[in-house]
Amino acid sequence: MAAAILPSLAACASYGHSTEAEGVRRLLVLACNRAFARMRGDKAGWSHAAFRLKAPQALHDAVEQARVGVGSQPGGLDQIVSSLTAEVALPRLEEVLREALRAIGIPDPQAIVAAGDRAGTIWLRKSLGSAFAVLLPGLVAEAFEQDRGIVVQEARRMLDPAASKSLAADLAVQAESAVWAAIATEEAAIRADVRGTGDRVIMASFGLM
Repeated sequence: MAAAILPSLAACASYGHSTEAEGVRRLLVLACNRAFARMRGDKAGWSHAAFRLKAPQALHDAVEQARVGVGSQPGGLDQIVSSLTAEVALPRLEEVLREALRAIGIPDPQAIVAAGDRAGTIWLRKSLGSAFAVLLPGLVAEAFEQDRGIVVQEARRMLDPAASKSLAADLAVQAESAVWAAIATEEAAIRADVRGTGDRVIMASFGLM
């Protein structure tokens, strides 16, 4: 699936095979790896601030209508939607990014290095175009269809098809923003301590070798 939705990236692969380009690619790979590791977190990791979604009002209304409790934990419904979405979506999004970073060319790596703390993430997001937007609503819907928890089952029973589609779209937008924000945060942290990566190619692309 990842390769199928990224045909334009392979066409760019002839660009940017310099040391600087490889350094930027490694920077982005490292930022993505760290971001997904942080979003997965520990056993309660789906509630981590790096991937915390807010349950849409339609779902709150459906849960209330179904008279299904979500426990005493504050933000319990937010925890449920974050967990469900993360469990299905994060592995697929990580796959897309890994495939992209293997195939993509980087025409002007020096500009990315010079442009600022999150420039690589901004460039990568632009290069991916609508890839996440195409994938995510279906992944969210899949997650909710697969879940057998009483809260989700009863809430889904109360939602008409239009409301379910709107809910998936809402969570998809939130998930996309959360993923890119996490990657940008990690990129900025790496740039703040390039030597700390121990990667000679990354350090060389920043003029530290």
